[in-house]
Amino acid sequence: MKGKNSEKEKANNGEEFDIILFKPWEYFFIGVFILLIIVAPIALTQYSSLFSFEDSGPIGDTIGGITSPFVNLLAAYLVFKSFSAQIFANAQQRKDHNTQIRLIQKEQTFNSILVLFNSIRDDYYADNRIEGYSYIRYISKTVNSYRDRIMTYPGQKKVDSGDAVMEINDTLKEPIETMIGQIRSIYVLQESLRKVELEDGFRHYYRNQIENILKDMDLWILINPAMTDKIEKYNVLRNSQAALYQHSKAMAESMQNGYTIRTPLGL
Repeated sequence: MKGKNSEKEKANNGEEFDIILFKPWEYFFIGVFILLIIVAPIALTQYSSLFSFEDSGPIGDTIGGITSPFVNLLAAYLVFKSFSAQIFANAQQRKDHNTQIRLIQKEQTFNSILVLFNSIRDDYYADNRIEGYSYIRYISKTVNSYRDRIMTYPGQKKVDSGDAVMEINDTLKEPIETMIGQIRSIYVLQESLRKVELEDGFRHYYRNQIENILKDMDLWILINPAMTDKIEKYNVLRNSQAALYQHSKAMAESMQNGYTIRTPLGL
């Protein structure tokens, strides 16, 4: 059978505890001291033939001299215990304060992650399609249309390759900026989740939600060499469009770790 919890264990568990923290042997010795203080004067004045009441001064000095060490020792010990109790109470108060601060910080972290996630999710699903395609798929489809644009068919006017490149870059300027914005937002959320302490249930929930968004945006296209080779084959993307595309590809490669992103067999 387990013994009673110590006072410190009770304090840590939130149970009631005696702040003075007297131990059984301390109660015993305090009782002995009090008994001596009460009994000694009676014993020395009523039952001792060594003292006489004819001279009250000497007997008073004698009784005071005998009992004062016990009184002083008891008082000193009680002062020591009160200081110890105060130190313990202050330490417990600091511990409770630190615990409260950690709980507040944890709640603030949870709320900030929730607000960030809701904002990113709502923004993404409010604008995640262009002409029925995800932005990544639309960019891939548009770039890969370059070959068909410069080919000449019977009765078709020849399109200059430079004009085709300019047209494609103009067409993709806004989609590429939207794509990189979506990827950066998810990247920021991932980095925020890595730096905070969350319960496993919440972390698993956010992981599944991020994974669903990555699948919906067709991130696999940017991490599949077969697909990126097609996009880069004709060197169609130029200047800022090319830089943003390469940056989005690098971010996609760094984001895929830890996520299951289905890779369709083709466009």
